[in-house]
Amino acid sequence: LETDVTAYSDKLRETVQSKDNAEQWISLLRQYTDLTELTTPILNELIEKIVVHEATKEKDGVREQKLDIYYRFVGKIDD
Repeated sequence: LETDVTAYSDKLRETVQSKDNAEQWISLLRQYTDLTELTTPILNELIEKIVVHEATKEKDGVREQKLDIYYRFVGKIDD
């Protein structure tokens, strides 16, 4: 029973943190509803990090490179 209580407490803590992060993300985005230009300071405020993976070259000569963009408060949004 104690294990269950601990697991549920941890899950509740994660849920509350996720909700708080979502609210912070929405608050941040509201500042940019009428955005006409994407500047370096705006990018720095919205994006936590960008991970650039090693490039691959397909048989037909096409080069591909994967990027993962991690946004502040919400992390990576799957495409």
